[in-house]
Amino acid sequence: ELSDYKDQHRGYLRYNRYLTDMMTLYGSFQNLNIGINDPDSSANVGGNVATAGLKYDRSGWIKGDASVGYDMRKDSNGLIISTLKPMLNVRWSLNSLTALSGRVELYRTTSDSGDFIGRAFTVVLSRYLPTQTALHAGMRVYNHDYGVKSISPTFEIGQYLRWDLSMRLRYRYFACRFDEDAVPDFIKGRSINSHSCAAEINWQMFSDIQTRFKYRRYLSDQDIKMNTYLLSLEFDV
Repeated sequence: ELSDYKDQHRGYLRYNRYLTDMMTLYGSFQNLNIGINDPDSSANVGGNVATAGLKYDRSGWIKGDASVGYDMRKDSNGLIISTLKPMLNVRWSLNSLTALSGRVELYRTTSDSGDFIGRAFTVVLSRYLPTQTALHAGMRVYNHDYGVKSISPTFEIGQYLRWDLSMRLRYRYFACRFDEDAVPDFIKGRSINSHSCAAEINWQMFSDIQTRFKYRRYLSDQDIKMNTYLLSLEFDV
C-alpha cells in the first residue's frame, strides 16, 4: 500500500537450466501493476519485463553473462513504452586476490515520440585482503540519445566478522544531466545529484537458513530524504 489511493503489486518468476557444469540457461518474467483510485482519477500503471540469457562460470576465474530483455510498460498518461535491452557482463580474475569486471548495456526505447538508443558502461575492480576483507570500486557511465547523461561511482567494503556472519558497507554517488529539451517536469533545474549509503548484515543461521538485514540512507538535491529497511529470510529445500 503506497498511499490511501495507490497500491502496488509485483510478481517475479525465474527459471534456471544447467546445460553443463559451466553453462546455465535462464529466463525470467516480472509483472508490475500500480493501481491509482482517487476522487479525480482511476488508472493502472505498470508493465511486464521478460529476460532470457546464458551464464558461463569457469570455476570462478572467468565468468560471463549475456542476455536480452524486453520491457513494455504504460505510464500515467496511458503512453505505451517498449524497450529492448541486450546486455553483456564479463568478470576476469587477474589472480587469486584481484578481479576486474566489465558490463555493457544497450537500450532501444520505442514510443510515440520515436526510437531512442541508450548506452551504459560499467567497470568494477575488486581486491581481497588477508584480513578477510573485500574492496570493490566501480564506475558506471550512461548516455541516451534523448539528452540524458549520468555518471555513478561506487565504493563497497565487505567484511567477514565470523565464518557465518558478514557485513557490507556501500557508498554511491549519482550525477545526472539533462539537455534543455529533455528535462522532466518533476525535477528542479537540469540535473540530479544524490548520495546513498547502505549497510548490510548477512547471517548464516543454519546450513539451509540465511537471514539478511539492510539499511539504506538516500539524499538528493531535489529535497528528497529517504530511509529504506529490508529484512529477509532464505530457506533452501
